[in-house]
Amino acid sequence: LPRSTAEAEASVFSTNVNLVSRPIDDWRFSARVRHYGYDNQVPATSIPQFINYDTSVTTSSTGGPRPYAHDRTNFDADASWTGFQPVAVTVGYGHNNTGHEFRIFESTGEDVFRVTADAIGTQWVTFRAEYELSGRDGSGLNESLLTQTGEQPAMRHYDVANRTRNRFTGQVDILPNDLWMFSASLGAGQDNYEDSYFGLQESTFRTFTVSGDLQRPDGWRAGASYTYERYSGFQQSRNG
Repeated sequence: LPRSTAEAEASVFSTNVNLVSRPIDDWRFSARVRHYGYDNQVPATSIPQFINYDTSVTTSSTGGPRPYAHDRTNFDADASWTGFQPVAVTVGYGHNNTGHEFRIFESTGEDVFRVTADAIGTQWVTFRAEYELSGRDGSGLNESLLTQTGEQPAMRHYDVANRTRNRFTGQVDILPNDLWMFSASLGAGQDNYEDSYFGLQESTFRTFTVSGDLQRPDGWRAGASYTYERYSGFQQSRNG
C-alpha cells in the first residue's frame, strides 16, 4: 500500500429544525427540515492492482478506491384541518435532495405529495388512510463512471435512478375496552423506473398485518401479530 496507515478521516454535519403552529382551532401546520452531510476526507490513494475475487491479480480500472461521500436534505410541510368532525384531513408536501460523490448522478431531487385522512368511527374505533405520489429525477449524469468499470452506459442504479412512486396505506384500530387493542393495516405500492434501460424497471409491494395487545392494570402486557408481505420486481439484465 502507498502509506503505512489508512489516514481515514471524515466530517459529519447533521441538523434538524421543526416548526409547529396552530393559529386557529381547526388548523394545524408543521414544517421540518433535516440535513445530513458526510464529507469523506481520505486522501487519494493510488492502488493500480488488486486481487480479483481472491483468485488473481487484476489491474484496477479506477486506479484505486474512490472516496465516496454524500449529503441529503429533507423538507416536509403538512397542513391539517379538523373542521369536519370526526375526520381530520392532512395535505403534505416533501422535497428530498441528495448529493453524491463518484455516483452516476451528481444529485437527485424528489418531490412527494401525500393526503392523509384520520377518522374516529366511534369511541373505540379509529381509521387512518394515506396516499402518496412522488417523483425523483437525477441531474449531472456521468456515464463514464459506468464504462470505466466495464458496465453498460445505459445501466441505472435503482437508489439514484429516475423513479415514480404510488403508495397507499391504511390502518384501523379497535379498542373494545381498557384491556384490549386490536389493529389491522394494509399497504400497496408500485415504483416505475421508466428511464432505466438496464437494471430495475418496476417493483411492487403488498403488505397486511393484524395484531392484538393486552394491557393489564398491574403492568403486565402481551401481544401477538401476523404479517404477510409480498414483493415483486422486474429487472432488465445487462448480460442479455
